[in-house]
Amino acid sequence: MSVLISVLQEELGHAKRLEKKYQKSLSELPQGSFIVRKVGSKQYGYLTRRDKSRVIQEYLGLMEDSTIAKFREQVSKKKKYKDLLKQVKAQIKILERALRGTE
Repeated sequence: MSVLISVLQEELGHAKRLEKKYQKSLSELPQGSFIVRKVGSKQYGYLTRRDKSRVIQEYLGLMEDSTIAKFREQVSKKKKYKDLLKQVKAQIKILERALRGTE
């Protein structure tokens, strides 16, 4: 039985390290959603986010297709990390429940 407990504790430690890694990665990515507005033949980028009850649009400037693709890639990375973080948090919750009462 102690082998099972040690495996669960090891897995819990691993899950907590992953949680920190995902949170750090999320903090390095731009916050908010990325929007491109076209005016004539030019494209302008904006980051839209919420600050309490206000909606803030941050102007990023005139953008080329390569820059737009970079921002869209960052948005998809952010979504991936949020999904992974959600899974890891659920895993941590299950592991903590399984280890409750063993200490």
